[in-house]
Amino acid sequence: MKLIIKIALLIFVLPNILALEITEAESNPLGADSGNEWVELYSEQEINLENYYLENNDGKVYNLSGNFAFYFIIKFSSQWLDNSDEKVILKKDDEIIDETILLDDGKNSDLSWSKCSDRWIFAKSTEKAENNCAEDESSQTEETSEKSTESNSSKKTNQILEQINKPENKNSEAISDADEKITLNSPAKQSSQEFTAKQEKNRIGIVYAFTIFAVIIIILLALRKL
Repeated sequence: MKLIIKIALLIFVLPNILALEITEAESNPLGADSGNEWVELYSEQEINLENYYLENNDGKVYNLSGNFAFYFIIKFSSQWLDNSDEKVILKKDDEIIDETILLDDGKNSDLSWSKCSDRWIFAKSTEKAENNCAEDESSQTEETSEKSTESNSSKKTNQILEQINKPENKNSEAISDADEKITLNSPAKQSSQEFTAKQEKNRIGIVYAFTIFAVIIIILLALRKL
């Protein structure tokens, strides 16, 4: 009986744990760090932060409290995050719920570390709002385009050098640029699509949890009648 109750509780608690995550961290804001550093949490469901806490890479602990849904900003009253070799870990009862990558922020600016799907990018901060993941996708496309252009230019140079080094031949053909193409990587999915997929995943998890709980209640009632 006690085991069944524990399983039922786990089914309801686990989706809440999985829904809570660290989405952004600002360790070197404009101006003084003290009182201006912040960490952003996100949960699609309302969650109680009792027994949750943050831990940095130096082992310092910051206890959390209160209820929230969607975005939640934690501002530290004093300097709590280092500008290099820093990490923020979200824990509950010594269990790691989520954590950032190793953060380095040497720029005293409005740039912060933002979570975009399974990656972390250094982009313009979006405190209490959806992260600026499109900025990273744009920079990746530009970088790919530059690499493709450089590669194409290098290829043309090598072809010209080959023609110069070859013996003169009346039947040799001139190098044509018409067939050369620059292929760009297709843009990544927009952050809004990632956000919708994450919402759908959590909804399915909740439905699944309720279904299992209903089955357990039916079994208990049947056993009680026996």
